[in-house]
Amino acid sequence: PTRGSALQRAMSTPVFWLLAVAFSFMYLNHSTVIMHLLPILEERGVELSFAVLVISLIGPMQVAGRLLLMTVEQWVSIHLAAILSFGCVCASAVCLAFGGSHAGILIAMVALQGTGIGLSSITRPVVTAELLGRTSFGVISGAIALPVMMSTALSPSIAAWVWDAYGYKVVTLVNITFAAVALACFVAAMTLGLR
Repeated sequence: PTRGSALQRAMSTPVFWLLAVAFSFMYLNHSTVIMHLLPILEERGVELSFAVLVISLIGPMQVAGRLLLMTVEQWVSIHLAAILSFGCVCASAVCLAFGGSHAGILIAMVALQGTGIGLSSITRPVVTAELLGRTSFGVISGAIALPVMMSTALSPSIAAWVWDAYGYKVVTLVNITFAAVALACFVAAMTLGLR
């Protein structure tokens, strides 16, 4: 009964739904990048060996983002770190859309993408607990994770449909939209939840 009532209370708040949308759109963005970056770079004429190098840096940058947070956590609030994670993903999406085949911008893009996702893996559970409470945290967190997992699974197909109809330029613009919606919903959730 406690688990059910805690989840019902959480789901009756706009904060729950804003967090669910924010994290879902963040992973719509991220999964699109992971699954479509190689063909995007190939279409731009980026040499295959460099494209593979760029893609391979996303994982290490996630670790770097987590290490960075551990280094500065005494000076940076978890709320600011969470907003930075969304901001990094937004900046990465802009770099991907408008960076062309410029090597430096592509490296910056994967550094920002990896750092943002790496930070979110730490900030997401902490912020969720702070905004929605620690009672039955696992159930509430799992309920938020369900649309996130669905987004991760669906985004490669969504991006493929957009590519098939309009090309990869539009895919990268849609990816900016995913990131911007994620950031806006997260800021709204923080604003409402910390009142």
